[in-house]
Formats: sequence, C-alpha cells, structure tokens
Amino acid sequence: MDKLSTLVLALDIANGSDLAAVALADRRIRVWKLTSGEVLHEFSFPSPETDEHLKVAGEVEPISVRFSPDGKYLAISFLSQIHLYDVFTWDEKASLGVPGEDQPRSDLKITPQRPQLERRSAEQAQADKDKPILSLNDSIKAWAEATERGDGRTRITSFAFTMDGSSIIAAYCRGKCLASTWLRLETFPTGSDPVRLWNIASARFVWEHVYDENTAVEKIVTSPDGNRFASVQARPGRCAVGMHDINDGRTLWLHSSGPCADPPSIQFSTDGQSFITNRIEQGNQKNKLWRNTATYESRSGKMVSDFSGRDSVRDADISSDGCWLASTTWSGLRFQIWDVSSKKPVRIETPKEWKWRGPPINRVRFSPDGRWLVVGNDQIGNLVIYQFGPSWHN
Repeated sequence: MDKLSTLVLALDIANGSDLAAVALADRRIRVWKLTSGEVLHEFSFPSPETDEHLKVAGEVEPISVRFSPDGKYLAISFLSQIHLYDVFTWDEKASLGVPGEDQPRSDLKITPQRPQLERRSAEQAQADKDKPILSLNDSIKAWAEATERGDGRTRITSFAFTMDGSSIIAAYCRGKCLASTWLRLETFPTGSDPVRLWNIASARFVWEHVYDENTAVEKIVTSPDGNRFASVQARPGRCAVGMHDINDGRTLWLHSSGPCADPPSIQFSTDGQSFITNRIEQGNQKNKLWRNTATYESRSGKMVSDFSGRDSVRDADISSDGCWLASTTWSGLRFQIWDVSSKKPVRIETPKEWKWRGPPINRVRFSPDGRWLVVGNDQIGNLVIYQFGPSWHN
C-alpha cells in the first residue's frame, strides 16, 4: 500500500515492466516500481500565475500521465502541452502543443472576488445611496460568468496514445476546466474546445475537430484495433459518449448519458469490436441501476448485454486478455472481479487496510501484462497494489 496523502489525478502502468506513474494535485508526477515501491523519478511543474478568484476551494490544475504502448516513454500533459520523456534516461524527447495557448488573458488581474453578503453602516449606506449597486444575485451571476470563462489558457483534459505509438489524441478546454477534490474534472465549454490528433515524429497535429459547441471532451479512450476512439463529451451536470474514426476524427455515433458527476468508465474488448461502460442507457434505467455496467457494440453503440449484480459501478478496468473486469462499487469499500464471458462476479474483495468508515474505492487499474491490479481512493491518495493471478478467479 502507498499513502500519497494528496489527490491522485491520474495513474498509468507501463507495458513490459513494473513501472507505474501517478499525477498528484500538487503538480508532482511520481514514477515507482510496483514490485518494491521504490521511487525511480519525480517530476514537478511550476504553478501557473493566475487569479485565485477564478478558483474555489479544492480546485487544482489537471494533469494526465500515459505510458507509450511499448513502455519506453512517459507522456505528461500540463496546461496545453504534452511532454514525452524517455523512461531510461528521463530526458524530454518531444513536446506537443500550439505556441501561445498557455498564455493567460490580458485582463487576468481584474477578475472580481466572489460576492458576499455584508453588513453596512448607516454612513456607508447613505454614501452609496446614489451609486448603481448590483443585487447580490446579479453580482454572483457576473462572478460566475467570469469564473467559467477561465484565465484564458487552454488546458488538456485527456489524451491517449494510438495503438502503434506513433500518434496521440488529445482533448482541450479553453474555459474553466480544473480538477477538483470532489469531482474528477469540472468542465465549462467555450464553443471552441478542440480534439487533435498529433503525429509525434513531426510534432504537428494531423486533424482538429470541435464536436459540440455546448460541450468539451473530457475523456479519450483508443480502441485496440487502432480504428476508433471513444470520447466523453461533457458540460456541468451532463455528458454523452461518442465513437469516432481515428484517421479523420469524424463522429460515428453519439449517445447522451444524461446526468453524470464523473465521466463514464470505458473499456474496449481486445478486438475493439465492443466496449464495456457504466454510462446511462435506457436498458439500465428499467431497474433504476443508473450506474450499472453493460457491453455495447463499438460500431453502432447498441447495448449487447447487461452485467448482473446489484452494485452500481464507479470505475472499472479490463484485463489485457479480455477475460476479467475489475470494478469498484458506487458507494462501498470493496471491488469486484467479473468473468467477462459470464457477466458474473467471481470475487469480491475489501482491502485490509481500508476501514469501514473510510473513503470509497474509486480507482482501479490492471497492468498491461495482467500481473498487477492497483485500487485506491483518489481523494486521499491511498493506493493498494495486488499481484493478480489464477487464485483471484479460481
């Protein structure tokens, strides 16, 4: 077990080794060995100059980490840039980004503070009698509009390598898009929030799309067959899941998922022809299991089969052989191992280190080789590492 004592923003495990990386809320990225717990390297990024009135308590800069499919590089997104590092030397090999998108607004320092009710003396009230004064509601509305506009910087909300490792698909937000201690990401669209396919060798993007002026893409997942990628498109309180052609970015289908505080979990099958998700769908609403897990066709988005069980799912991951699904429960302190073929749980586990009154498990991740399973709670930064093997599902 690793107690990081701060919010975990992202986690990934390298293919072909026992390396794991986490992005933390204090802008540190830690790389360590799953076998020994030894920390091999640590990155840190400076805090960008911003107007603190744009943030509320618990909001931090979003950071993502991804190992390349061959495990030789670690990519880190911070603000509008993706930095690629060699995992043997830790030298930066490439940086992907558009110049100028990291720059703040010119009026950054004049954002008003959040209005508060205040007591005023009779003299102050008389002095302000002839001045136009906004009501508290109008003041809060003006503050909210300025806050949702953000500081002018473009931030990366999610990115993923293509399966051959030659390119990266990245989603951007130009409004206020900050990570939170309570929500994974708070996304306020601007109407011009793009998704780009970057060629790593040339450090140029191949295509760019803005899918919906009312939403920003906050999650990207690439399919194992290399033909598609799934997206979660969100605005405050609502989201939708879509499927896109990876070569040109065109949308194949888009289904609304209704209200969602966290972006839906998405796991492709090994052949990419189907995917498992906990997004809202009509077939799940009949039993009021609004976080129930089901399998869908990648080509059409049609639901194929529903997973059994009462527990709704907060997060999930699928093993590299496609046989096992690890999922957390929505409100409990346990996680489950499912047989994907039978759609039934074969093991229910509660980490021994977890207390009943402690925080729920909301992070689960298989290593690419299927040897390791990491579960934990992002809010307090506790991660528990298991060696996954036949004893888990026999």
